[in-house]
Amino acid sequence: MMKNSKKKIMACSYSETQQKMYEEIEDTFCVAFTRGFALANSYSGDIISCTTLPYKGTSFVSTINNSNILAIIPNEKDFVHIWDLKKKCLLFGISLKELEDVTGLLLRPDCVIVVAKTSVNVFNLYDQKKLGSVKTASNPNGAFDIPPSFSSTICAVLGQNTGEFKLHSYIDPNLEFPTIKAFSKEINVLRFSPNGQVLGVSSLASKKIKLYHVPEIFEIGSLKLPISEDGAVDIRFDLFDSYMFVITPSKTMYLYTLDCVDFAVKPENPITLKYSASFSLPDHGRFFAYFTSKLNLIDVISEKGVHYVLRYKKSTKKFLCVQETVMNLPV
Repeated sequence: MMKNSKKKIMACSYSETQQKMYEEIEDTFCVAFTRGFALANSYSGDIISCTTLPYKGTSFVSTINNSNILAIIPNEKDFVHIWDLKKKCLLFGISLKELEDVTGLLLRPDCVIVVAKTSVNVFNLYDQKKLGSVKTASNPNGAFDIPPSFSSTICAVLGQNTGEFKLHSYIDPNLEFPTIKAFSKEINVLRFSPNGQVLGVSSLASKKIKLYHVPEIFEIGSLKLPISEDGAVDIRFDLFDSYMFVITPSKTMYLYTLDCVDFAVKPENPITLKYSASFSLPDHGRFFAYFTSKLNLIDVISEKGVHYVLRYKKSTKKFLCVQETVMNLPV
């Protein structure tokens, strides 16, 4: 194993680019580190571009597929800046001073969505005006998501009571959706599958992650965590409805196989899935992880700036590290 670098990765975002139909998808990830942010190739870890920032650190970063635009929130959390990755220039900023305790960020082609402690807020990218907001229960973990498709306008937000979530349209906030009571305690993660048909829901007070069908909401099943684990800090689905993983507070990733799950049919009894493989860093440090557009490949970016490419071997139910690179970031 390579020695860890001294750079600290503070936030990370993953995106895909496909110039023309049927061309191979180019996967990239953007990391916000102590002195700026950098765009890197997801397979080699090579730095494509690097921008030094005047910030004293970054809290959140978000990118979108097929775009050079990046949204970033510094540690002060009093504004969100929109950058052009290719031109390495700041396009504009949006003030967040009216928001209390920013806890999440998600960039869309038409807007930027900022999650605060008790609200989800939508800002127009074209005139930087606030389009609207929805009140939620206390949300210190920034639980919120929307499918990556540009046509998606339905997002998952917390309800106004602890342990609840609901769907919400940021285009037509008057649309009504039922509120679902998922857990008795606080929900900390909401995550859509890439096609937007499945929603993963986690609470740090539960040893299960629940899976729901959307937009007609019903419970499909749940993921069973080891007895030593409680909840997830991140949930991710692959592009092929074949796998998903959760990252737990113990900084361990658990992979689940979804081959036996029929997402379109409401089951008489929701199924319970057990994990197939697990992964943690040699130093048990914090990391970010994403499924790539290639089957069975997962990108892992450690907080210390080391990039790993993992391949899951179904025959052995184990992860194989096929590449390990120390990212060449400025100290």
